[in-house]
Amino acid sequence: MTESRTHSDRAVKDASDWLVELSETPLDADKQARFKAWCDADPGNRALYEEMANRRRLLPQMTASDLSGLLDPEDVSLLDAQFVPPKRSPLAALWASIGQWSANPVPQVAGGLAALVAVAFVVAVMLQEPTSREYGTSVAEVDDVRLPDGSVVTLGARSRMTVAYSDSRRVVRLLEGEAFFDVEKDASRPFIVVGEGAQVRVLGTKFGVRRGAGGLHVAVEEGTVEVSRTMAPRLADESPTQDAGDKAENEVQTRAVLQAGQSIVAGHVGAISPAKVAPVSAPPGAWREGRLIYMDVPFSEVVADINRYHARPLKLASADVGDMRVTGVFLTDRIDVFVEGLPRLLPVVLKARADGSILVSHNRE
Repeated sequence: MTESRTHSDRAVKDASDWLVELSETPLDADKQARFKAWCDADPGNRALYEEMANRRRLLPQMTASDLSGLLDPEDVSLLDAQFVPPKRSPLAALWASIGQWSANPVPQVAGGLAALVAVAFVVAVMLQEPTSREYGTSVAEVDDVRLPDGSVVTLGARSRMTVAYSDSRRVVRLLEGEAFFDVEKDASRPFIVVGEGAQVRVLGTKFGVRRGAGGLHVAVEEGTVEVSRTMAPRLADESPTQDAGDKAENEVQTRAVLQAGQSIVAGHVGAISPAKVAPVSAPPGAWREGRLIYMDVPFSEVVADINRYHARPLKLASADVGDMRVTGVFLTDRIDVFVEGLPRLLPVVLKARADGSILVSHNRE
């Protein structure tokens, strides 16, 4: 397993720039394409943007006591002394300065820019606090990570996550792959898992999360979780809300509560609602026991899992190959045997490629 500090200075700056740009003007086709390219360039970019967007949304409500869990006491005192009137949140004051600059740009340019730089500094410090760590596994490696509060995360093969704890919350960002969570109860600090434009909020429970086709796949083994949308720019195929009534209706459709034995797939687009909740098709986290269980799922989903256990990645020659349905139980320690037997399971042919991958094509004969 690998472990490292999260977010380079460059990534933080780029995410800050996108946060400002996307909040100032509508998301046109060109901007959407550039933003998508930036997100695709590194799996952590979108997660970083969403974290900063969520923190921006919370800035006006945060108090100095909230900051104490994110910054050193000396940093909070410094911000209070330099930017904040008595009894006022430092971040609220900074955000108010930016609001004044936007409303009256000419006389406030210098002060507004200074405030924006100060906010960027505070966010950067938050994102790079000592308790923020990245964990990762290699091909076919599964590892248990014990967190500071006693919670245990079993990180699946070829998976990555970041962990950041404060006095008010426990946040895990699943950047790649899958993980199973056994969360210690702490009513004062909700446990939040973020990925693929959705977040899972719990107090104490056992559940599995996987990044996959369509978004974040969540399955609950024990307890209750709430799945909701995270802040992110609206994409072209998402309709904006028109009025307060529409907004309220939209908010209702962006969250769902899951009980033990239930699952949901939540992503950047489409509703997250009770109507999307379904019974689990396999025991959550069965891969921890070396089993991959599928019940009438697309072959593309199976391939995504295989590639986290197999040294030679499979590549689909066409979309119709990935659309074929698969049902079965496969052993993770015999993935080589499973791959070799694919032509007997499905109408496909395998072809080794020079880059070490294996091309899977439809057998038309």
